[in-house]
Amino acid sequence: MQSIKGLDGDARLQALTRLEADVGAVGKGLGELAEASKGKGNVSGAQKAKEVSFFEKRWQGIMATSKPGGGPVISPREQAQLRAKLDEALRGFKNADVPTAIAHGDAHGGNFSVGKNGAVNTIDVETLFRSVGADGKPIASMATDIGRFNEWIAITGLQQGMKPAEIKKLQDAFLESFLNASGSARGTGEALARARKFYELNFAAVQLKTDMTDSAGKFIAGFDPDTSVGMKRLKALLGL
Repeated sequence: MQSIKGLDGDARLQALTRLEADVGAVGKGLGELAEASKGKGNVSGAQKAKEVSFFEKRWQGIMATSKPGGGPVISPREQAQLRAKLDEALRGFKNADVPTAIAHGDAHGGNFSVGKNGAVNTIDVETLFRSVGADGKPIASMATDIGRFNEWIAITGLQQGMKPAEIKKLQDAFLESFLNASGSARGTGEALARARKFYELNFAAVQLKTDMTDSAGKFIAGFDPDTSVGMKRLKALLGL
């Protein structure tokens, strides 16, 4: 998606058309994986609780980040606003009955490449094991990969100066291709949307942490929550 930055006119339209085809190809590939590996039941409450616990640990670490001179990076008032909406989203995820499936687990643009013939190549597949239980059966949510990749489109689009309509067009192409390739996903409706939102929030939270701290976990001087792509996406997802 970096190829679109700075382009305008016909060159930009052509680049967008290529990107639309590429994200559609990835959506199709992930949808086929989900459909081929779907389990006989829905994601268990224990599995969802485990994922929420992992997310909460990350969230608490982000909210506890302090400025060099003292005081939280994210103000108590803003933390409270985010928390109220987040609790609502987490309840939605816990109550969402979505089929189990094997998931890539780290679905973002850097882990996929699309050839001229539309074939999708994948790397970092070692994360697949996290979606399989001890008995060899799938335990992950069918929403795992679509939530992560859909949010990657949004975040990368913002970073590359794309317009909201351009980002939405790419997300629509990705989601439509996934749903067309995975008949099981089509029947989940609102439940899939709630589960997908949880994984989108996960990805946005990772981006916020990346925005505010360096690789050693130290606060980046000059960080401004108001200009953080991660914070913008979190607020958009939570309706703030």
